[in-house]
Amino acid sequence: MTATIFLHIGMDKTGTTAIQSFFNKQRDALKQQGLLYPVTGCNGIAHYGLSNALGFFHGKKNENNVSDLLNLAEQLADEIETSELNTILFSSEFFMIPKPVQPVRAFFSSYDIKIVIYLRRHDSWWESVYNQAVKTVASPPWGRGFEHYFEFQKKRDSKRGNYRNVIDTWANVFGKENIIIRPYEQQQNQPNIIADILEAIDFSSVTQQLDAVSKRSNESLSYLALNLIDIYQRANISSDIRAHLIQQAIPLGDKNISASIIPPGLRRQLVDQNMPDYEYIAREYLGREDGRLFYDPLPDPKRPWSPPAHPSWANVVEHTVKAMADLGKKI
Repeated sequence: MTATIFLHIGMDKTGTTAIQSFFNKQRDALKQQGLLYPVTGCNGIAHYGLSNALGFFHGKKNENNVSDLLNLAEQLADEIETSELNTILFSSEFFMIPKPVQPVRAFFSSYDIKIVIYLRRHDSWWESVYNQAVKTVASPPWGRGFEHYFEFQKKRDSKRGNYRNVIDTWANVFGKENIIIRPYEQQQNQPNIIADILEAIDFSSVTQQLDAVSKRSNESLSYLALNLIDIYQRANISSDIRAHLIQQAIPLGDKNISASIIPPGLRRQLVDQNMPDYEYIAREYLGREDGRLFYDPLPDPKRPWSPPAHPSWANVVEHTVKAMADLGKKI
């Protein structure tokens, strides 16, 4: 029997880390239930080795060559044969990087393959991407605040976040019938994102048998933490000191999501400008005649809003001194 490959390609900020953590942790238990989460191509909890080998990486030069791919293909074939399983799941959000898709089809030519893609409404997605960028990018090339970040990213890559283009690109290679689209939305991912992807790959029967509790792996930041980290990322300090200051700042403040960093007008604009694509995706890939991809209420552009207050310099000094004192105790 030809094995079926489910290739989960993201998107980023749609519970990918939680999904990968679950499948990596439950690898042995899942094998007992008939699902293989391969070691082949796995780097950490996800299959970044596989996506990199197939050309999905940031930068221009690929360190892998034809012999590397052949070795990887042989390792995979051996692992599948040894497992005696016919359902396999790979996961790497790096497959969303705009690179040629044909090498993926060629690599998996001996298997039936289905592509799993989660989509998040753009206002929520951009907000989450910004939070992650603040946490991870030192000396950022954009100005302070979400709007500067958004403008920088759109100038850098005007197609970033173009869901329809990405989905159609993969569908043109693998066939529309082999594309599985799931909206990333709490009311559509019940009881959680783990149960949702297990259902998407026809393994919902194991949800109750395994510890399928979804734990958020990348917590959102309070506005205080976000601003402190942004300041630390722009400071001329050592990477070790910066990392410590950031870790100390992450849990600070009230994480009340009502304090939105995106103005209501821009939030609604992000949704409205992508609405035609939402309707297209819902009809073409989910068979929803009403064209509704997301069910959450639309943002109200007239909702009263004022930018959350920046921490005072006194707050910055206070938290910095406290963090450094903590570091001194550890040393």
